[in-house]
Amino acid sequence: MEQGLEKKQIFFYEHSKSIIALILIFALVLRLKYLTINSALWFDEAEYLAMAKNWAFGIPFNIPDVRPILLPFFAFIFYKIGVSPEMPLRIIELIFSIGGVYLGYLLGKEIYNKQIGLLSAFFMSIFYLHIIFTTRILTDMPTTTLWTLAAYLFWKWHKDKSVFHIHLAALVIGLGILMRFPFGLIIIAFFLYLLIVKGLKFLKIKEIWTSIAVVFLVLVPYFLWFYLKFNKIAIISTGGYYDYVFLLWDYVKVYYTYFYSPAYVLFLLFLIGLGAFLFKLVIGLDLIRKNSSLQKKLFILLLFIVPFAYFGFVNQLEPRYLFYTFPSAFLIISFIVSSVYNYIEEHNKHIAIVAIVLLLTFSAVYQIRFADDEISTRKDSYLEYKFAGKWIKDNSNSDDVILSDGAAQLAYYSEREVIGWGDKEDFNELINERKPRYVLLSKSERSPEWAYEVPLNNPEVFVFIFGYDNSGNILYDKDQLALLRAYEVKY
Repeated sequence: MEQGLEKKQIFFYEHSKSIIALILIFALVLRLKYLTINSALWFDEAEYLAMAKNWAFGIPFNIPDVRPILLPFFAFIFYKIGVSPEMPLRIIELIFSIGGVYLGYLLGKEIYNKQIGLLSAFFMSIFYLHIIFTTRILTDMPTTTLWTLAAYLFWKWHKDKSVFHIHLAALVIGLGILMRFPFGLIIIAFFLYLLIVKGLKFLKIKEIWTSIAVVFLVLVPYFLWFYLKFNKIAIISTGGYYDYVFLLWDYVKVYYTYFYSPAYVLFLLFLIGLGAFLFKLVIGLDLIRKNSSLQKKLFILLLFIVPFAYFGFVNQLEPRYLFYTFPSAFLIISFIVSSVYNYIEEHNKHIAIVAIVLLLTFSAVYQIRFADDEISTRKDSYLEYKFAGKWIKDNSNSDDVILSDGAAQLAYYSEREVIGWGDKEDFNELINERKPRYVLLSKSERSPEWAYEVPLNNPEVFVFIFGYDNSGNILYDKDQLALLRAYEVKY
């Protein structure tokens, strides 16, 4: 099949630069629409930027040891040069997003051909999660781009044995881990690939060891800082943050929902490709060390299976957790689409063109429409915390304390210390000891159920200031339904 693919690339070889340019322009225009659409920061975004504010200005905020530091470090640099980092970081997210589309092309072209590379880039350009998380200052989408870059560089090294490529891949891996710890899963994928293809002989390859050294050199400053600050071993100790639960089957059951397209045809194509890849590997297992076609399939499958298996044991079912599987998933889909297209073209070129245009067009419509719905629906998420935090900043002293959940958002916007509710039996002691000036209760960041009764039972102590509803209205009537309520504590 692959030999047939190689013979039918004349059009794509002649016009690949123009086609990828159009795909990148399309991806850019699509993402620019949402660049400034979000009204407030989500919890994770606020936590990264609150860390940066703590480093830059000393605002009271406990640095969470579970968070990697590369993203907040970039924000810290912007603060130190006198620039608010929100817009620069959004632009950086946009650059990574477009880079991820282009790297989808490079990876597909390097492993197979330009036709598959162009298809893979297109699917990444319309992928709804990719579009959604381009609008957020988070690590998921940028590290997916770095994941694709590391895979591309590793494969380049595998083909041409260039020390430069493997060392550059190691540098990318080190930076990826500093941005998001599970990025290190790609090392497992590479290790398994080398073990299967080369056996233990790969341990004799000098540049493997020098590349490992490069990764460690990138991580050493962070390990030292982490140990001095937390008296723990970085990354290893943060693994205890999660309660690992078997969710693998749950992810298997919902994986089709990522492939929004008419009748989920993209998912069906993915299943066909996945089955074909696995079948070829099983029947050709004894030939894998000599057969480059099997090696390509193995590499793509490992890049898919390793992150899928890992996140199948994390304690939350989160769509974005499987981000790293999609460069491989779109390569598999692109391989099947390319194969079908070339088969139909042998019999009728016009039918082949119409079929692929319809597939790509309707898939784009479905994916983009879903992305637009999700972004538009959630663009004002946590706006109540932005309003409350800024109000408190303007109506409090720097040493005042806030009692609330949603600590990251409040700390970022108010630049005041935020404490949690603790246990019910210790609440009076907490109030007497910390003396919070303001208390906030929200429906979006839930506090303990008993906490919502405290202001109602003690109205003379917890004086209602304002509320905030789903429509963005400021409420001054305590009996109106509110998404968030703010109280001032009278001692």
